Amino acid sequence: MKNHRILSLSLVVSLFLAFACTKTPAEMYQLGLKNEKGLGVPANDLKAATWYEKAAEKNHRDAQFALAFLYEKGRGVAKDINKAAMWYEKAAKAGHPEAPFRLALALEESGNAANMARAMEWFKKAAETGDVQAMFRVGEMYLTGRGVPKNPAEAMVWYRKSAEKNHARSQLRLGEMYKDGIGVPQDAEEAASWMKKAAEQDLPEAQHAMGLTYFNGRGLQQNYEKALFWFKKAADQGVPMAHFYLGIMYRKGYGVMSNVQESNQYLRTCLEKLNLSAEAGDAESMYHLATMYDVDAYGLIDNIQLAFKWYLASAQKGYLDGQNDVAVLYLNGRGTEKNLQEAVKWFRVAAEAGSAIAQYNLGRRYLYGNGVEKNLSVGLEWIRKAAAQNYPDAYYQLGTMYEYGEGGTSDPAEALKYYKKAADLGHSNALNDYGRMFYLGKGVAMNKLEAFKWYEKAADKGNMYSQFNVAYMYLNAEGVKENLPEAIHWFTKAALQGFDQAQYYLALMYYRGIGVAANPKESEKWFRKAALQGHLRGAYYLAIIVEKGEGGVPEDAPLAARLYQILLDKGMTEVTVPLAQMYKDGRGVEKNYAKALELLNKAAMDKVPEAMHEIGNMYREGLGVNASPTTAFDYYLKAANLGYAPSMNNLGNMYKEGLGVPKNDKEAEAWFKKAAQRGNVKAKRALEELQKEIQQQQNPGAPGTHTPPGK
Repeated sequence: MKNHRILSLSLVVSLFLAFACTKTPAEMYQLGLKNEKGLGVPANDLKAATWYEKAAEKNHRDAQFALAFLYEKGRGVAKDINKAAMWYEKAAKAGHPEAPFRLALALEESGNAANMARAMEWFKKAAETGDVQAMFRVGEMYLTGRGVPKNPAEAMVWYRKSAEKNHARSQLRLGEMYKDGIGVPQDAEEAASWMKKAAEQDLPEAQHAMGLTYFNGRGLQQNYEKALFWFKKAADQGVPMAHFYLGIMYRKGYGVMSNVQESNQYLRTCLEKLNLSAEAGDAESMYHLATMYDVDAYGLIDNIQLAFKWYLASAQKGYLDGQNDVAVLYLNGRGTEKNLQEAVKWFRVAAEAGSAIAQYNLGRRYLYGNGVEKNLSVGLEWIRKAAAQNYPDAYYQLGTMYEYGEGGTSDPAEALKYYKKAADLGHSNALNDYGRMFYLGKGVAMNKLEAFKWYEKAADKGNMYSQFNVAYMYLNAEGVKENLPEAIHWFTKAALQGFDQAQYYLALMYYRGIGVAANPKESEKWFRKAALQGHLRGAYYLAIIVEKGEGGVPEDAPLAARLYQILLDKGMTEVTVPLAQMYKDGRGVEKNYAKALELLNKAAMDKVPEAMHEIGNMYREGLGVNASPTTAFDYYLKAANLGYAPSMNNLGNMYKEGLGVPKNDKEAEAWFKKAAQRGNVKAKRALEELQKEIQQQQNPGAPGTHTPPGK
């Protein structure tokens, strides 16, 4: 029975072959088509593949193409990308119009490095026939450096060709490249223009990008209503992150009435969609899901362990951003144990795959010996690779290295060049430092007006250092006209961001009433903020204000005393006298004349006239020492000879009263005059009284010098 069956099968095959031999290649192809499509017969991919192969072997190009497609998809035959490529190539060489593009896709899918160059060759051939999809793929290969050296500028050429033929993905890619300054100078308006073209063709990713453009106000004026419109369109097409932004907008009431219930629904949908896609193995969804759990990213839910899990999963799937970010978590020990070796491993994987941010991060590991042995040349090599991709942080890193001579000789002109490259990409610190180079005349001729221009650009981007610099230049009329209200405005912006120097200057303007009404309470608030960050001058003025409770600020002598002591310990000698006075008077500290004299003597040795004056007071009053008008006079004289008006006034009084020196009105008058000329009010009054007394003594009968009878 078994042999009978074998004979029967052999007979069937023989009959089939005999039947096939009677068919032309075109008829064989038609039979394959009928079996594939189920035209008049039940669909059967195996029979279709058999007929296609017979026709293909007879050089029928449509059959070759159809057979290649079945091998590519694994229908009716085992999937075999190499056989697919072989038959596509035969069809392409025979002139099949779609074969070049399909061949290129198959070669690309093979993953073989040698095949990548061939894929590029066939994509180009297809593109030259006007195939917009092929043009897009050529752009992709130039952008990523697959099958050809990476060349973003050339990628732009091909994207533009297909974008101008209304290819939506190319339009989106053009927009992204203009946005990031890849292959072209950064141009937010041009970016928005191309993204909008793609969005209007219902490309969901482009609709989401347009939502972000209006949401952030980059390239187009910020418009929450339009952002909402585009996010809703993208959400309707299933973009999970569009649901996220809709959730935020409904939560905050951006462009729509605040609605917590609606917000929660959108955010829930976002998580559900990301979870479904991530669990199904989609690397991009894994990455976005991780960001939902990472408070340093979107942080919808604070669970850094889950964030690490999904970053790692996306990294293992080859998602570059996931590889970089899981490295960052390993680097900082967030969501996992700190592991510098793992961090370096993932930075390297992503860097070698072309991630600019990973190249930058890996370069910094080598520059500073973090997780690897320090190696400046290797570090610079990776930083330069990132810079070659127009990564702004890499340009900025090169700028700082050239400015300060890290790893070589300082070259300010070269630093200026790299700061400019980063600044042109919108890097706020680079904008600030490029301006600083003009301000200082470093690597370029000094130009305060040019410096101000760049500082202002960075300030508008929220850079607190530039906000301070703009304010400082308005305050001091450097490069621009003095404008105190603008100075207050920009100092306030920088101060609100926590910049201690801005807090100090803002406080000083309120304290002294510069460009604003004097306001001790407001000044105390900002001096305190600066002091809490370790700003010494801020702490000094805070102590002055709270020592006696100036302008309605509550008195806090103990705080003042503590601050003075801290400042003295840090080497600020100008607090010696006020601290000594507090010990002398017992304000904020226990009264201690010995401690007061100790502090005052130290200051007096440094020729501080205020200290000499206070020692004179203590000797005159006998505080902690035996009263000695003569010694008091000597200290007042030392201080007066250093130009200290209160001591001049006291000398006048001592000469007038004959304390510590013989009474001498002439000397008294001379010292009162000197003190009065320096603005001492007490001396001015004393001088007037003394001069009246002298006049009365010289002319006792003069009018107004005696008391009228009966009075």
